[in-house]
Amino acid sequence: MSNSLTVKSKYSAYSTLRCGYTCVFLLLLPCFAWGAYAAFTFIKYHNIETTYRSTICQLLNYTVLQHDCLRCASFHCTTDQCFDEQMFVTYPIHNKTSISSVFITFNQLKMHDQSQIGNSYTCFYQTTNLTSIMFDLPDKTIPLTILWITVGLIIIPFSIFAIALLYILGKMITNFCINVFRNSNINFNYEQANVHDIENCSTNS
Repeated sequence: MSNSLTVKSKYSAYSTLRCGYTCVFLLLLPCFAWGAYAAFTFIKYHNIETTYRSTICQLLNYTVLQHDCLRCASFHCTTDQCFDEQMFVTYPIHNKTSISSVFITFNQLKMHDQSQIGNSYTCFYQTTNLTSIMFDLPDKTIPLTILWITVGLIIIPFSIFAIALLYILGKMITNFCINVFRNSNINFNYEQANVHDIENCSTNS
């Protein structure tokens, strides 16, 4: 009898664990995907930040072309005013060498503020490709914030699930021990009754 209860208890515990982990995983699957994307974006932005160095660019020529562009998101498309820019700049690098480069953008919703020919602006050049420049580094605090939010959304449900699971397992173990104790008492009383009957029979004979 106790072996049967042990098998049932183990099977019930296994079923509870499997069902619980499956439900939690399915519920948190979007968080995993969101967190992975945020982590990838943060690493990408961090690599850009470490490979670009600040300098001062002088704008020698600036041209912009305004046109309509189609943008689609969430099964909905809109027509926006977009800008194609071309900037010819010159700037010094770390060894004081002057570099000339052309900065080109396509289909941007907003023009750069650095558009006055003859003015100098802060810009960033790539140390591994000296003619590659940008005027604004990507903000890595946004993906970092998203990453921390997703970590919190993952840890909190797992913690709640772990506490609930420990409670359930505790109750199952307690019930199992109570059943084993009761069965032991029943068997013990039954054996005592048999011994008493045998003694009575021996006395009568």
